[in-house]
Amino acid sequence: MTTKAQADWLITAVAADLGLAVVKGTPAWDRPATAASAYVEWRQLEPLPATRIGQTVTSATTQFVVGARATNEVELWALVDSMDAMIKSRTEATISGARYRVAWDAIRRMEQGDEVIEALRYAALTICSMTR
Repeated sequence: MTTKAQADWLITAVAADLGLAVVKGTPAWDRPATAASAYVEWRQLEPLPATRIGQTVTSATTQFVVGARATNEVELWALVDSMDAMIKSRTEATISGARYRVAWDAIRRMEQGDEVIEALRYAALTICSMTR
């Protein structure tokens, strides 16, 4: 299974569930779009140790950062509600014939540095983990 196939499934799910255009990778925050949008960025691939004696198939977890940007605070709250519904409904996936458990981290506001970049003012993110 490829990371790209997992990312493609996730991008399709995010676009369908949140109704937003999705960028692959980190968007250029210093050039914010005027409309609400989302992004999916690969984070890590972690091989998991065998859980049974004699287990021949090694499992792995792939993590992606899923971020979404709104244009104002009230829109962000509605977006967070949509993200919550998405993570409750997307708990497993079949990608290229392989089954995955899908787990999500908490939804939180995007952290901002010393300078507040306007595009991050109304942004939230979560981590999606897919384990095969």
